[in-house]
Amino acid sequence: TPCVILERRDTRRRQDGRAHPNDTTHRRCEMIPDWVPFFGGDADDSGEAESADPAVEYDAAQTPLDTLSDTHQRLIAPEHVVEHANGVETGEHWRRTLWAAEYPDEPMDGLFETLYATGETRETDLSIHLDPRDTHSTLNELENRIESLTADHEYLAEKHRAGARGVRKDLEDYQALYDVLRNSPMRAFDVSMYLSARGEQGTSTIDGVSKTARQAPANLTPVTPRWSQLDALTASSPIGVDALDETLDTRTPMLAGAVGAMFPFVAGAFAEPGVEYGTYALNESPVILDRFNRSTGYCMMTIGKLGAGKSFSTKLQLVRQAMYDDDTTIVMLDPM
Repeated sequence: TPCVILERRDTRRRQDGRAHPNDTTHRRCEMIPDWVPFFGGDADDSGEAESADPAVEYDAAQTPLDTLSDTHQRLIAPEHVVEHANGVETGEHWRRTLWAAEYPDEPMDGLFETLYATGETRETDLSIHLDPRDTHSTLNELENRIESLTADHEYLAEKHRAGARGVRKDLEDYQALYDVLRNSPMRAFDVSMYLSARGEQGTSTIDGVSKTARQAPANLTPVTPRWSQLDALTASSPIGVDALDETLDTRTPMLAGAVGAMFPFVAGAFAEPGVEYGTYALNESPVILDRFNRSTGYCMMTIGKLGAGKSFSTKLQLVRQAMYDDDTTIVMLDPM
């Protein structure tokens, strides 16, 4: 039975403060009562004490913690993706992705501005995949293509076929491309472009993107890949993988000059050093300017219905201007 050793020492001090040689020490063993914790037993001593080793049970989770990519996917990706023939359901929205099959012969600067800076296309995502081509291998491919087109043109011209005119036009284009690559430092690229429009199914917003892409200055030939919308959506997503090119040959060879005409992606909105005044009505881009540093003047009039926020927006703009320019002095006359 466990016990506790209790010790009592009788000490007597001499006048000099040192211990007396006749000091005695008494020790005895006291039994530990059964009711003391850790030793079991009941307070009434009615039964034999039971002892048990403490145990900690740990139930591991059935599934491990999500990885970083899984967490990002859960926060950003839609709840479900359902593919249809001409579109994809992404959560509560409808997506239709178009592939640019043909491009204009003579592109102009900013030719794609109408694809993202108009009321019909402001909900459109524009994705362009660029892969540089080796100049030497490209010249070899062009030589083979020119030889094949030359043979086709001679055959059709000998038979007086009308298709000879179209083949001759293609032959001239390939010859011009060959001359530019061979006689200049210009490089060639493989280009694939996708337009992903979001909106409600069957609305004019999605249908208007295809119509706008066919008009000037874009002059594209958009194609809707049937039953390949999921791959097309992946190609237009930030993942950066051209999944549709694995099933369809979506790439078009293009010179660096034509690629440069696609950039930069700018809209016809005000964006200059200054403060934010609102959003552009067509593409919802911020309107940022410094009206006190404009040659046309700095006067402004705010018009709106009662309770629309005229006073609040005016005061907010003045506060932003004061934070932007330390030399700003605000004098406000507010009769309300």
